[in-house]
Amino acid sequence: MKKYKNIIFDIDGTILNTANMNIYPLIKLIKEEKEIDMTYESLLFALGLPGKKTLEILGFNNIDKSYEKWVQYVNEYEKKATLYDGIKDIIKHMHSKNIICGIVSSKNKSQYEIDFMPTGLHEYMSAIVLEEDTKYHKPHPEPLKKVMEMLNINPYDTLYVGDSISDYNCSNNCEVDFALALWGAVDKNINATISLNEPSDILNFI
Repeated sequence: MKKYKNIIFDIDGTILNTANMNIYPLIKLIKEEKEIDMTYESLLFALGLPGKKTLEILGFNNIDKSYEKWVQYVNEYEKKATLYDGIKDIIKHMHSKNIICGIVSSKNKSQYEIDFMPTGLHEYMSAIVLEEDTKYHKPHPEPLKKVMEMLNINPYDTLYVGDSISDYNCSNNCEVDFALALWGAVDKNINATISLNEPSDILNFI
């Protein structure tokens, strides 16, 4: 069984459960601005995409203004982001074993500060790449390449853990092995190098 020295994580759907807090406010926004009723399932494609890209796909006209309203609704949503069971202890354990950990996420810095910073897990991350840090975003390889350059690590020793086809394609485009976080994945049939049933499964590969 291959072992990895470096573990790079996505955030939404991998470390944090943010699906409901993003999709229900999006349903509200679409209803208000486009007068269309969309189902939860029809918007699952948005998970893992930058927010403005989602609005572009949905055909919004004033994307910046609509995005601001979406963020407002997300921040007002009654249930906030929560850590998946066990993930915090797993990351702390890997850090204690000198495994290099990092983040590659489509989250913007504002939402990162609201959702992720309160977990304290940023203290265990040696490098973090967010939406504003690159010109191109997942599935383009640039974000993952950037974090590897920042950490001076090679693709062979690196595992990217994510929950979406966008994460998989980004990883594949960098020739980095991909681990599918089944606990947050919508599509559980992605052709990942590794499929993880629960966060503790990561420990088998370090």
